[in-house]
Amino acid sequence: MRAALLLLAACGPMESPLSVVDDLRVVDMVVDPASPAPGEVLAVQPVVLDGSGTGFETFVWWCVEDACGTDPVAPAPFVTVSALACAPGVCDGPPGDLANPEAWLAGLPFEGVGLTQRRLPVSPSAEARINVAPAWTDLPALPASVGVGEEVQIALSGADDQPLTAWLYVTAGSVPSASVELEAGEGEITWVAPDAAGVVSGVVILDDGAGGTAEASWTVDVR
Repeated sequence: MRAALLLLAACGPMESPLSVVDDLRVVDMVVDPASPAPGEVLAVQPVVLDGSGTGFETFVWWCVEDACGTDPVAPAPFVTVSALACAPGVCDGPPGDLANPEAWLAGLPFEGVGLTQRRLPVSPSAEARINVAPAWTDLPALPASVGVGEEVQIALSGADDQPLTAWLYVTAGSVPSASVELEAGEGEITWVAPDAAGVVSGVVILDDGAGGTAEASWTVDVR
């Protein structure tokens, strides 16, 4: 079976099942700068949820046309950034052909590995940045513990010069609406705790729809 490949792009609200992660998945990656200039080196933070609890390691690289690695970005219209997560023993590292990881993924198990890719515009210069990633005005705050089946409203507050969408991912429970559009930088999204006690991990992604994201991760004890 083919390993999971997630292409990050702006899209409409998803149904709740895709927001509940019971395996290993790269749900996002935060890239700084969000639209690099030639000569800049990217800082890539994979955002991974491990619903399986197996543990994982991550690898990142980027490609300008067919030239791939972690060298400074070369002049080009776009750069494609990749983030890979692998459970122990599933893969020994990134694919040999970084420009074509799909063929490598085809030989791996479906579970225990995930790849996320994003194409970003290359800015003419650092002074003429095409896009700047959004930022949290206040990080989403959740209680340290919640009751079994309890409905939790997560307040959201972000800043950007573009419309923002927030996406919620959790390892257990349910998400009635997987995403919400912020109005004037403010919004709220709902998570319903599972019917069984345990520790739940989650993350909210703030997305400007142009390749820039910010993340806020949390862990809650369900009692």
